[in-house]
Amino acid sequence: MRAVVHEAERRVAVREVEDAVVEEETDALVRITSSALCGTDLHMYDGRTGAGPGMVLGHEPLGVVEATGGAATSVRPGDRVVLPTHLYCGTCPHCARGLTAA
Repeated sequence: MRAVVHEAERRVAVREVEDAVVEEETDALVRITSSALCGTDLHMYDGRTGAGPGMVLGHEPLGVVEATGGAATSVRPGDRVVLPTHLYCGTCPHCARGLTAA
């Protein structure tokens, strides 16, 4: 797949990278249809985070679930999804109270 990749401080490029695969039973593989590059990525671009060469930039993607592991229960292939800036499980006590960044 093609991705925007961090090469060095203040240098990025569009490169071919390996496709992701389902590794764990709880994984969901998402075909990304759009993604954002924003101020958060500038920290990596400017060299303030220790991001190494080859790190794929971009977050807040939207896409379609392509495959899931056998234990994934909240999404299934064909579902359109958005992945927020921070990841959360949606089921723990913090998430149940709306404290998804906790």
